[in-house]
Amino acid sequence: MIRLGRIVPTTLFGRALLTLILTFGLFALVTFSAIVFYALLPVAQRSSADLASIMVLSARTLQQLPPSLREDYRTRLAREYQIRLAEEHPLADQTRYFFPYLSQFKRALAERIGRPIEVVTSVANGERWFWVALDVEDGTLWTGFPRSRLGTRPLQALSVILGVAALLILGTAAILAGRVTQPLQRLSKAAEQVAQGFSPHALPETGPAELANLARQFNETSRQIRELLANRTLLLTGISHDLRTPLTRLRLAVEMLPEGTAQALVARMERDIEEMNALITQAIEFGKSLGAGRREDVDLAALVDDLVIGRPRIVWRRGPCCHYHVDALALRRILGNLLENALRYSHERVEIHLDCQAPQPAIFILDRGPGIPDAERDAVLMPYYRLEASRNRQTGGSGLGLAVAHQLALANQMELRLDVRRGGGTIATVRLPAIEMGASAKANGKRVDGQARGAYIRARPPLSPEHSTMLHAGDLAPLFSLPNADMERVNLEDLIGRRHTVLYFYPKDDTPGCTMEALEFTDLQTEFDQAETEVIGISRDSCTSHGAFRDKYGLTVHLLSDTDGEACEAYGVWREKEAHGEKRMGIVRSTFVVDKQGLIRHAIYDVKPKGHAGEILRLARDLSDG
Repeated sequence: MIRLGRIVPTTLFGRALLTLILTFGLFALVTFSAIVFYALLPVAQRSSADLASIMVLSARTLQQLPPSLREDYRTRLAREYQIRLAEEHPLADQTRYFFPYLSQFKRALAERIGRPIEVVTSVANGERWFWVALDVEDGTLWTGFPRSRLGTRPLQALSVILGVAALLILGTAAILAGRVTQPLQRLSKAAEQVAQGFSPHALPETGPAELANLARQFNETSRQIRELLANRTLLLTGISHDLRTPLTRLRLAVEMLPEGTAQALVARMERDIEEMNALITQAIEFGKSLGAGRREDVDLAALVDDLVIGRPRIVWRRGPCCHYHVDALALRRILGNLLENALRYSHERVEIHLDCQAPQPAIFILDRGPGIPDAERDAVLMPYYRLEASRNRQTGGSGLGLAVAHQLALANQMELRLDVRRGGGTIATVRLPAIEMGASAKANGKRVDGQARGAYIRARPPLSPEHSTMLHAGDLAPLFSLPNADMERVNLEDLIGRRHTVLYFYPKDDTPGCTMEALEFTDLQTEFDQAETEVIGISRDSCTSHGAFRDKYGLTVHLLSDTDGEACEAYGVWREKEAHGEKRMGIVRSTFVVDKQGLIRHAIYDVKPKGHAGEILRLARDLSDG
């Protein structure tokens, strides 16, 4: 059953195509068999019987003629009927020759002479002949005919028939399956867009009546959903605006209270009015501007800089410029809401990381709050839903912050995810939509043509081998501060004085050699701990890539992300490499053993991954014992 499931396609097009191919193929096979058994085979049997009769008759006639006429008879027989009569045994050719007609001929001739016969094959003047021995009064007479006498080409005919049939079957099946499944594929994509919160374009209401009616009904349903959402937004905005009038009267009434009114009561009433005003303001914001806005070229690093100004407890280390074509206003509101949510529920520092890797840059906001249970991770994106059920404004917000961020992300084709952070807390990820690199981007990397779909540009110049200087034993280990797979900073300076350190640089996550190397270090993790040695892997992959790599293989070594290549430059591992005859820049697999004083004790370049971890363990033990 499992093997059958692997053979049967999963898509409707594939299954329809397979069904049509099997149906047409079976029809072609039945048709071909019928033609062979009811047309070609009887003709071949009749032809072989006639040829057998002519050959037997010719041999007997030759024996009845006077010797003076026999040579002339042989000549006329060869010229008019392509049949030769000879007393000598022909020179047999041992090469196997496929000729289905011979089986019918042997059967017909055996019936004619009343005994089994054998056919001898020979080649004369480049032409193949078939001979049989016939008993006559004077002894044995060899009677033969050439292959060209029949003129049939069974192998060529079979090849042409099979080739043309396969082309017709595949072409016809593909066209028919495509006509049936293409409208359904468009409908499936449009339904997927609706499920994701987007408003798809109207489907063409053409084609067969059933499919056209299905597209018409879907378009009508999509229109009703858009109207429902618009009416909901209008109703919410209208109610919020209407509540402003009595709220204003309440504020005036509070201000006009007699002077003897208790100040505590007045302060509590003013606080309640301000909370109500804040709720109404958020409701109005939720009801408007949740659609897709105009995209423009934005420096994401500068945008985050603006957001963190004036906000306490935020850890943000700006990297190089990262230009991207995005709706800046929507992104500001999304990140602002996520930051406010993180600061409200977390009393520790909130970290922001920008991963400007093609094709989808991502912004991560990490907090150490109570976290969001898995069962409620989708519910918190709904309007007015709060994990804190008491509705106390001191312990939670209005329940609209994440809902606004979620709706804006959907409208602008961004991906908003909330994940659990290791050690407690939440990781909010905003991944921007993947867009093609602007074809008209200028070579200086600072401007993108406004007509282009969009692109991101790094202002940082590419690394070059001149920047990388190889290190040697006895050099001071260059210090670095890089994020790990959990986006937490790891500083080499914190390890110096406490433990020895193994730094191994590798080209890319989840590739055969890098996976082998990481698994070997993981298997020896206990031995490295006994040697008071920390093992750290570094590549230019993102933190997200490191996390997926670690979780896929259960790695225990620290994986640090050097997306800017600063550590790669400092340790001299970013160099020109040659693969498959092509030269390009990349990380040369290298390992450095650093002692507790921060000195490099071993610098090994061009590492072979297999067995390397064991060699490094021996060096670490020698360092620890010394």
